[in-house]
Amino acid sequence: MATMDIERLKREAKKLRKTTGRTHTQCLDDLAKERGFHDWRALVQAADAGANPDPNFTAR
Repeated sequence: MATMDIERLKREAKKLRKTTGRTHTQCLDDLAKERGFHDWRALVQAADAGANPDPNFTAR
């Protein structure tokens, strides 16, 4: 499930990049910080360890 969440967040960052003018990396970091992580790398490491990077996400 974590891979699916990561991919969804990447797509969300891509949309943010287009609307905000920020870089993709900045948008990834912003999304990670909104979820309580220091940066995107910390979010991915937590997801790899089995944590759900988006507690509001529910699988369909």
